Amino acid sequence: MKSKAPAPAKADKRDKTDKGKKFETVAEAVMLILNQSGISAVNHTQVARLAKISRAWLYKYVGARPEDLIEFALDHFGKLFMGRGGPIAGAKPDELRQQFVENTWPILSFLEQKPAVLGLYFRYLGTANAVGRKIHELESRQLDLLAKALSGGFKLTAKEARAVAEVMISFRLGLSFRYSQTKMSTRYSQEEVDHALHRVVKHATLVTTLALEKKKGRAAPVVRPGPKTAR
Repeated sequence: MKSKAPAPAKADKRDKTDKGKKFETVAEAVMLILNQSGISAVNHTQVARLAKISRAWLYKYVGARPEDLIEFALDHFGKLFMGRGGPIAGAKPDELRQQFVENTWPILSFLEQKPAVLGLYFRYLGTANAVGRKIHELESRQLDLLAKALSGGFKLTAKEARAVAEVMISFRLGLSFRYSQTKMSTRYSQEEVDHALHRVVKHATLVTTLALEKKKGRAAPVVRPGPKTAR
């Protein structure tokens, strides 16, 4: 008895899944080569060998140049490293703080699994090669989105919002480094880290707003102290 051919919808879904797995494998191979041997070692032969796929597949779905392989891998992992979800323009301060914290967790989880990505970031940040240019492109896009949201939410000028965005992104990078390298998840629960993250973000943005108000010569909003506790 002949077996039935798979339904077109199921076959398409399986093809997309298989292609997605291959893309993941290709990105992993490129990152491994970059870490071990540098940019000059990235080529279709090496990537095909490590990823166990044909060079023809790479030419068809990724590109014909070694730079295409690098850009693809950085785009693939860069979205996870930089954060998928950007802040929502027009959001209020508390909403922006919440979004920043929520967008931080996927980054921490990703870098805990793939700490080498963070190493590549620091290694090539500010360089003029293909990796450095791509990092600059991804980071600039992230900073632009955050600065735009901060400008509207906190009523900051474009330059002030950009400066705050730089500080917030730097804070998240530092936390990501420590979280992945010192295994914070083995010492603190996610709830404990989340609570601390909320407190730091809220305090940092409040202090920044007060400092900017003072700099502009406007009356800073009154921050009333909480109830005193007995010593």
